[in-house]
Amino acid sequence: MSPVRRTVFVLSMYEYEIGNGGLCQFFVNSSRELAPYVSECLEEVGAIEHKDLFDNFILDNSIDVNALDYFEIDDLDEYAEKAELYDFDSFDDAYMELPFLTDTIVEYIRENINEFYTNK
Repeated sequence: MSPVRRTVFVLSMYEYEIGNGGLCQFFVNSSRELAPYVSECLEEVGAIEHKDLFDNFILDNSIDVNALDYFEIDDLDEYAEKAELYDFDSFDDAYMELPFLTDTIVEYIRENINEFYTNK
């Protein structure tokens, strides 16, 4: 996968999960495996407000994006437990106030269209 495709993939999954259920859902679902790349990908596309929000949440809550096994769950009760441990609602509310990340991703693809269709 080309670096441009990788960036688009990571940010698309991040955006879809947050739009569907918030940052907690992103961490709970298998998409959490992409968490170590979110910050660098946000920077790559120029989504600095999104990057700052993500980085500050991670830092303020001492979350290690390289070790999110803690967020593996088996049922809805465990999900509720995880959701209550961190202020995900504040993150999600702030995220929804930012410009649409999808627009930034589309612009990034346009600017890198040749690399997007390259496999290297």
